[in-house]
Amino acid sequence: MANQIDTQKAVGLTLISLLLIIYMYFFAPKPPKQVQNQPPTTTTVLPQAQYIPPTDKPCIPPSTATQANKKKETKEYILENNMMQVTISTHGGKIKKVWLKQYKTYLKDPLVLIDNQSSHMELKISTPIQNINTNQHFFHVANQGVVEVDKEGTQTLTLELPLSPQAILKYTYTLKKNDYTLGYVVKMTGQDKHHTQKAQFFWKNKVKRIEKNIEESKTKTTINYSLQDDSFNDLGISATENKTRNVHNLHWVNTKQKFFSAAILAQNGFSKAKLTTIPQSDDTFLKTTDIVLDLSTQDLSTQGEKLQFYFGPNDYKIMKKVAKGFERNVYLGWPVIKWFNQLVIMPIFDFLAQFITNYGILIIVLVLIIKIILLPLSYKSYISMSKMKSLKPALDDIKKRHEGNMQQIQLEQMQLYREMGINPLSGCIPVLLQIPILFALFNFFPNTIAFRQEGFLWANDLSTYDSICTLPFTIPFYGDHVSLFTILMTGSTILYTWSNNQVSTAQGPMKMVSYMMPIMFMFVLNSFPASLSFYYFVANMITFLQQSLIKKSVDEKKIRQKLEINKRMYRSNPKKKSNFKQMLEKAMKEAAERKKNKK
Repeated sequence: MANQIDTQKAVGLTLISLLLIIYMYFFAPKPPKQVQNQPPTTTTVLPQAQYIPPTDKPCIPPSTATQANKKKETKEYILENNMMQVTISTHGGKIKKVWLKQYKTYLKDPLVLIDNQSSHMELKISTPIQNINTNQHFFHVANQGVVEVDKEGTQTLTLELPLSPQAILKYTYTLKKNDYTLGYVVKMTGQDKHHTQKAQFFWKNKVKRIEKNIEESKTKTTINYSLQDDSFNDLGISATENKTRNVHNLHWVNTKQKFFSAAILAQNGFSKAKLTTIPQSDDTFLKTTDIVLDLSTQDLSTQGEKLQFYFGPNDYKIMKKVAKGFERNVYLGWPVIKWFNQLVIMPIFDFLAQFITNYGILIIVLVLIIKIILLPLSYKSYISMSKMKSLKPALDDIKKRHEGNMQQIQLEQMQLYREMGINPLSGCIPVLLQIPILFALFNFFPNTIAFRQEGFLWANDLSTYDSICTLPFTIPFYGDHVSLFTILMTGSTILYTWSNNQVSTAQGPMKMVSYMMPIMFMFVLNSFPASLSFYYFVANMITFLQQSLIKKSVDEKKIRQKLEINKRMYRSNPKKKSNFKQMLEKAMKEAAERKKNKK
């Protein structure tokens, strides 16, 4: 039975390893291509608009605004808070530029999420007498040409496009303090004969490269969307395939990359949409996303189509406040794993982040807390392995006496376990209970923006791989760089495995698998975030120390004496077997008899 259990463990670990490797092969970042030196680009920062209450003098007199519209001159207005700066152009009334002020690119440049070269927005409206394309027109600013600011600091910019003496197309942009959302209301007033038949919003975005790992960034860039029934979907995370989908009854659509998003949401939803992603071959842009949304013509001509943009980080707490289910843009794993991240890992992490600003030290403290929580399971697992080790001579004797007769070996091994009061699976249960934590952290570290551009030791950015050496060639499945944290993780795993095998009864394939797994993970995790590799390294070292302390506190002689006492008590007063055990033993005996008769 022990041999069977060891074989089952080996097969189980091998399958788990293969599943992890397959999962990480398809979803792990590939090594980035070498980016050729390019001349630095200069970004022209527009002067900040002066926000004047409506009672003061307008910054642009009405006559000037009208003349500018007639001459078709483009004017730009800025809405700005502590989080971002949004530039809006009178040409088409569109968003021209979004600068996220709290973040920088991997090159330490200002993080401009979209600009006039990467993003193209337009609204097309069909009426009985004309078709309107807003990009062919110049809006003028209402309210005497000023950006209005209320007492709470909310900024409002209203743009108008006269379509006839009776019909006006009006855009209203609003930006609150300390917010990553931009309000956007589209309304047709005084239409008369200009009854809207169809209204479509077009948004083509060449997603700009922001992160160091180009291949991972391309893979994780996609379109996420939510239907009005709150079901969450995406166009897939392929780095090379074109994706197109027609959908109906949407709540919101998001162009999502690894750590940042550019989304549009509708209060009453979009009736239908066409969503497309097209990979880019260069290293400047990741993908082109093409979004076509049908607006409600009824809302457009009555209360106005109430929309909202989100330009900001993929931060779970921030996104949760934007709309129902919007936080699902931060991937935290499969349902059970996601719940564990939400209810356990994230609260602990957020609590520690209030007091610890160095994220490397924070990871160490996080490991200590998790290991303390898991200590009872680790202790129970060690005791179980010690018991199995004590039975090894008796188990070997059973194998020797019934060599080749597996059914008889299993019967006698089960009888031995029953006499000794041992559950042979008790050592596996604590390990299985720790698997959700393993997978939870595997999804938590790569998708948590808090580690972005946070350095520790030689790693400049814990959200991507640490590199102590760039190779002049690429090793298949490994990459063209050497991650020191991954090497340390591999060495510590081998050390922990060696220590564990001193207690374990594992032999043959089981031992081989246990030493091969760290080597396989070294190849897979070489391009994963340094925060993940560092966590596993610290966890392995603490586990090794923990096992050493448990070993010193456990008296194996007393364990053997306890097993002998259990054996004598069982033989003097044998316990009644459960129905399941009786059925199992009966089936095994019948199988043994059939095999004997065949001979």
